Amino acid sequence: MDEVILKIESNIWQLVPDENKIGIMDGLSGIALFYYNLYEVFKNEDYKNKLLIIIDKINTLIHEEHTSATLCSGIAGYGLMLLRIKNNFIDVNEEYFTNIDLFLQCELDELASENKYDYLHGAMGIAKYFLERYKTKKNDLVIEILYKFSHEFIEKINAKFEDVVREPVFTDQHCYYLGLAHGAAGYINFLIDLKRNFKELKLDIKKPLYIISDFLMNYKRVHSSSKQFYPNLIILETDLQIEPIVSWCQGDLGISNALFNLGLYFNDNSIRYEAVELVNNVTRILSDDSGVKDYTFCHGSIGIILQYDLASSNMSINFSDSINEWSGILDQQTKKFNEFLTYYDGSYMKEVNLLNGLAGLGMGVLTLKKQSSFQWLDIFNLH
Repeated sequence: MDEVILKIESNIWQLVPDENKIGIMDGLSGIALFYYNLYEVFKNEDYKNKLLIIIDKINTLIHEEHTSATLCSGIAGYGLMLLRIKNNFIDVNEEYFTNIDLFLQCELDELASENKYDYLHGAMGIAKYFLERYKTKKNDLVIEILYKFSHEFIEKINAKFEDVVREPVFTDQHCYYLGLAHGAAGYINFLIDLKRNFKELKLDIKKPLYIISDFLMNYKRVHSSSKQFYPNLIILETDLQIEPIVSWCQGDLGISNALFNLGLYFNDNSIRYEAVELVNNVTRILSDDSGVKDYTFCHGSIGIILQYDLASSNMSINFSDSINEWSGILDQQTKKFNEFLTYYDGSYMKEVNLLNGLAGLGMGVLTLKKQSSFQWLDIFNLH
C-alpha cells in the first residue's frame, strides 16, 4: 500500500476518539466515508472494522447529545454517508431511514421558511440528503418533501433572489456570498443537480439560473489584492467587498465550476469560455498571493489541486503545471506528509474531518491516484 495513505490513515485513527461531530464535511461521517473508500480500494478488513466502530460512535452520539440537522456537521451528513455505503457493509432498514426523513423534514421546512438555504448549514444541504434518498428509494414521502421544497425554492428565486441569498455575517450585519460553499455559485450547481436527478420537478430552471448568473456576474471585476474576479462576500450595510483566497469555498475556482456546468446546461459556449477564463486567471496567481496557509480541502492545497484536476477533466484542458506546482506546496506544508496542521484563526492545530482535516487529504490523495472517482466531490457541490 502507498506509504502516504498509511501515514494519513494512522494519523486519522489517532484523532477519531476526540471527534464528536457527526456530519459528512465536519465530522465522523466524512471519516467513515474515507474508511469505506479505503476498504473498497485495498480490501483490508481492518478498515472495514474501523468504519463500523465510527458508525457505532455516531449512533452513540446521536442518542446521547443534541445533534444538528445540517449536511456539514449533522444528521443530513450522516444520512448521506449511510446512503452511499449501506448496500455494501451494513444493514440499514427502511424504518431507520424513515425516522431520519421525518426529523429532517421538520428541519428543512423550518430553515426554508426562514430563507436559510446555505448549502453547508441550511436547507440546500438537507435537500441534498433527500435527493440522494430519492435516487435510492423513490417513496411517496421523499417525493413529497423534495417536490414541496424545490417548487417553493424556485418560486422564491424567481420572485427576488436577493432575499434568498442574503445571509447574516459579523454578528449584526448581512451579506451576499458569491462562492460555491455559501453563495450564488453554489445555487447554480445545486439547481442543476436537483433538476437532473429529481424527475418529478416539472418547473423550468432556466429562469432562476439566469437570475442567479446575472446576479453573480454583476459583481465581476479584477480585485487588486486577490487578483481574482469575484469577491468572497459583499457587506450589505457598507457595500464593503471582502476579497477571497484561492480555495474551494470562495473565489474564482469554485465559481468557475458552477459557470462551466451552467454553460453545459444551456449549451452556451460563451459561459463555458467565461469559466475557463476564471481558471486560467487563477493559474497566474502566485502562491504567496493566494492566501493559502495549509493543506486542507476547504481553504488549502489539496482542495486547489482537486479543483484543477476536475477542471482538467471537465474542460479537456491540461492544468498539470498548476497541479504540479500546488503538489510541491502540499509537500512543503506537510513536510513530505509527515506533519498535518490546519490553520485556523491565527494558529495551527490538528483536524481530522473532510472539510478542514486529514480525511479530506486522504480522499484527495486517493482521487489523484485514480483509486477513487470524482463522485465524492458532489458532497461539496462540485460537479
